[in-house]
Amino acid sequence: MNLKSFKFLLVAFLMTASVSLHAEDIKTETETPQTVLTSKYILNQYDLNRYVLSGAITTGYKYKHLFGGMVALDYRLSKRFSVGGQADIYVMNSDLNGEHKYSLALRSNYHILKFEKFRKNPLDIYFGVSVGAKAHPADVKLYDAFVGVHVGARYDLDEKWMVFAEVGTRNSALGLAVSF
Repeated sequence: MNLKSFKFLLVAFLMTASVSLHAEDIKTETETPQTVLTSKYILNQYDLNRYVLSGAITTGYKYKHLFGGMVALDYRLSKRFSVGGQADIYVMNSDLNGEHKYSLALRSNYHILKFEKFRKNPLDIYFGVSVGAKAHPADVKLYDAFVGVHVGARYDLDEKWMVFAEVGTRNSALGLAVSF
């Protein structure tokens, strides 16, 4: 990966973050600019569960693997935007001791439904971008950069536990998540 490609990936990631943080919501006539900013975009000290740790079984089509695993940690920056990291492992054949691929990525998500402390709607629908690198130990070229997009949904089982599904350009995942 050359410097020009890296700059492009970084700009794409930051643009997604910027657009997500400044997205406009329809405001009512009684809201002042200060209450709009506080109520729609900023999480305060009383908002709970800013972190979401997810674990999933994945199946994919980008690397033609049988199955894999994904672990992601997201941090909620605002009611609509979160950033985090993701690690994946892909098993390439039925022999679990055989060929594997690994990837690490930074991810940003835009949450279509608002985050609320006690949500009336337990569904969280989001889409996002990930930028990272994959490693394949059997290849001569050990690292390869990628940009991925994904869409997902989380359903709250209670205040801490969720089930989720995510489909992206690299794989699809189904798993459990815990918020803290």
